[in-house]
Amino acid sequence: FGAWSSTPPGVRQGIFLKAADLLEARHDEVVSLLARETGCTFGFGMFQLHFVPGLLRQAAALAYAPLGRGFLAGRFSSPDELDEHDFRRRGPRFTGENLKANLQLAGKVREIAAEKGLTPAQLAIAWVLARGDDLVPIPGTKRRTYLEENVAAVDVSLTDEDLAALNEAAPVGIAAGERYPEAGMKHVNL
Repeated sequence: FGAWSSTPPGVRQGIFLKAADLLEARHDEVVSLLARETGCTFGFGMFQLHFVPGLLRQAAALAYAPLGRGFLAGRFSSPDELDEHDFRRRGPRFTGENLKANLQLAGKVREIAAEKGLTPAQLAIAWVLARGDDLVPIPGTKRRTYLEENVAAVDVSLTDEDLAALNEAAPVGIAAGERYPEAGMKHVNL
């Protein structure tokens, strides 16, 4: 079963009731460098990781959008670069002052990646993989070259120093702006 922005008690209940083998972390806040927030539900992290200790020993979690919807990978730095109908053009994290603040985070990720000879996408995915064997990143892509780049992240080994640098660059609560516009946030943490 999937857990779209579910609270940890709801996830535990779902595991008990459904005997699920796999949970889906569906939003940008749980397992991505961009959205690490406290008290979070399942969801993007360097997004954020707010799991109940021991919970993931009962099930695996899919880290949806670990690249911050392409933002951490450097696919865009302004909503003007996106298609007219792209939902990210209206995303609070990708507009105005929030965009400026989040560009600083993306720049730090880019710098650390360059020091390691990686792309920012590979670093962000490797960070998720380093969080535990029960996390499965599922970055979206439309291009084979990006798919190949993303898959190469499984061969990246991050040291304790690398993880400390990333945790310093992207501490819990770093993301500026809500994940979704106000109307969308009404459907989060149900």
